[in-house]
This record gives sequence, structure tokens and C-alpha cells, in this order.
Amino acid sequence: MAETNRISAEDQQMIDAIQKKHNKSIEELRMEREKRLWDAVELKVPDRVPVIFGGTFFACKYAGIPYSAAYYDTVGWKQAFKKMIVDMDPDSYGWEPRESGVALEALQSNYTRWPGGTLPPDVPFQIAEKEYMKEDEYDLFLTDPTDYMLRYLIPRTYDALAPLSKLPPLMGFGAGVEPIAQMLVSPEYQPVIAAMKKAGEAGAERMKIISTMQ
Repeated sequence: MAETNRISAEDQQMIDAIQKKHNKSIEELRMEREKRLWDAVELKVPDRVPVIFGGTFFACKYAGIPYSAAYYDTVGWKQAFKKMIVDMDPDSYGWEPRESGVALEALQSNYTRWPGGTLPPDVPFQIAEKEYMKEDEYDLFLTDPTDYMLRYLIPRTYDALAPLSKLPPLMGFGAGVEPIAQMLVSPEYQPVIAAMKKAGEAGAERMKIISTMQ
């Protein structure tokens, strides 16, 4: 069986450089920083103030690549983020993975504007504020949140999924799946299925790359 957690040569060079810089092993550094963070959380006095750093688009700016890389070049963005973290040397880090630009295009998102898609490559993402939930729909949402999301909110936020608004209430199907399957094979829903498949594949490929962040 292939080893799934094998460290790449590039990452090993990075690890070696970090250990040389601090004259400590990676495990020693991890334990040291973990204690520092927990001391702060538990209101103890840490050896110094812990620093937590992150930044999806700052990583792009720091590495000199367009913001659109966060949506369309996952490998490039990942390398930029790792460079930023290694150079800044925080105690911990966090990031907000952006959606796949290919997925957003496939779903025809109308509430998100993103660099490299509906915005220029170096403009941060924006939210297009609209009345996606009507003022008289709160009871519908509270009665059946899943049904409301599927038949009201999602069709309004993704143009490619608009036909979902024509589905009957899910409670009406009971435990029967066949009626739903019959509806989904109709020509009207084929573009919906194709869009979701393309978006799902793009998102899965993106997360496969990001999930190996070390």
C-alpha cells in the first residue's frame, strides 16, 4: 500500500530550514507553541503572547500572485500560503479556503462575485446583497429548514439550480425516493445534475489539494 502521508522533498526542505532556524525539532516547536496557546486560553501567563496568523488574499499578495489563484490555482495558492506562514513564523494559523472558481461558474452563483470570474483577477470577493429570503417566508423556514433551503434559497442563489424551485414539498414524498428520481430524469433537471456534478468534481479536487496542508 502506498504511503499517504509521505512528506514531499520541497516540504522536507522547508522543515529542515525551520529546524535549523530555531535549533529545535519540529515536534519540540509544536509542543512549545501548543503550550503557549493553551496557557493563553487557560488565562495563565505564557512565555510570550501567542500569534495566530492567516489570510487568504494576503498570501496571494505576499507571494506576488493574483487573488484569482485562490479560486483557480489551488496548487499555486497553497504554495503561496505556506511561504507566508513559514516566513511570518506564527504560533498557529488559520485560513478561509475560497470556493472553486470552476464550481461557482458551473452553479452560476449570483450572490458571490469573485476574482478571475465575475471580478478582475486582483479584486477581493464580494457578496451581492439581495433579498434571498422573503419577509413572509420565516414560517416556511422554521417549519422545514431543509425543504426551504432546497426549494427556495438555493435556487435563488445559484441560477443553474433554479429548476429546484419547482420541486414539490419534500414532506409529500414521505419515504418514497422513486418519485423524486422520476422527476430528476426529466430534461428540465438534466442541466441541474450536470452543473452539480461539475461543481462537485471541481470542489473535491480542490479540497484534495488543500487537505494536505502541513
